[in-house]
Amino acid sequence: MLVRARLLALAAAHEGEPLEQVSVLLVLDQGARERGDELARVALAQRLRRDVLVQQQREVAQQIEAMRQSNRVIFNRPDGAAKSPWLVELNADRILAAEMGVRRPPQTFPSAAEFLTWVGGRNSGAIYFVILVKPDSIEIFETLRQELQDRQFEVGYDLLRADQTAIDPNTGAGTP
Repeated sequence: MLVRARLLALAAAHEGEPLEQVSVLLVLDQGARERGDELARVALAQRLRRDVLVQQQREVAQQIEAMRQSNRVIFNRPDGAAKSPWLVELNADRILAAEMGVRRPPQTFPSAAEFLTWVGGRNSGAIYFVILVKPDSIEIFETLRQELQDRQFEVGYDLLRADQTAIDPNTGAGTP
């Protein structure tokens, strides 16, 4: 009887052992699956980041190509300038004015007189002008330059070819 009791006790003790082993295996299997799921999520996130970077690279390449085709000359705003620079693009039929580095449509003037009226409301201590001269606007350039200097504005100038522009009709003199 004592032997029988010992055998039953031993059997009962070993009876739970396989369940514990199965339980441990299930936990290990579940952990492996969770790590696999996590690796899959990381791989997906990396693939999405790569796709976003590829798309951004395409967009930049398209912007560069559009700039090349537009014949637009880009002027950069000087660092640390005390005054705000304004580009003034002279064309045969109009004058465009835009604050350098600011993305907004330019001021458009059909004549030098209207441009100078607009200039009358500006502070010569706060802004200066860079006149961009095309071949068909040389005569008006000298008149405007002299008038701006008489009004105490600092004035610079640069030359553009007839097919070039520096002021975009939508973004003005802002960066593309």
